[in-house]
Amino acid sequence: SFDVSEKVELPGLAAGSVMGAVEAVNLRTTTIRSMSGEPFIVPNGEIRVVRNFSRGLFSTANVKIMLATGDLGRAIPLLEALGNEAVGLLPSLLEPWQIISETGEMGQQTDLTLIAKARFGMAGEMRPKLLNLVQERMADADIELAS
Repeated sequence: SFDVSEKVELPGLAAGSVMGAVEAVNLRTTTIRSMSGEPFIVPNGEIRVVRNFSRGLFSTANVKIMLATGDLGRAIPLLEALGNEAVGLLPSLLEPWQIISETGEMGQQTDLTLIAKARFGMAGEMRPKLLNLVQERMADADIELAS
């Protein structure tokens, strides 16, 4: 399920959830180094579920934007076209993003989420590039992001 140096989360332990990098695995215990530096020594018999962040086909680099509801008619086609273009501009983007409204709520402002699939492990690096690209194109089209 995991190897030394992989980032994992072990939920459902008696002491709660543990997340960090696997430092050692032996017959009785597994040592996990948390993100804040402390080591957790976990009895192997307690490990039932493993969330492994180091293995997978892709990582998600979602971007949330807020805009005036009156700009939706111009913003959605722009974002759809930009999603197709972004695949060529950002090598870590695997496919055009999907545009969704997570809440389905609408008032003076509407929240949209761009669901973007990045090469595995590249989401954190790619998200600022996505934010910059979307902000530039929205500004070029005189579509103001809401605050």
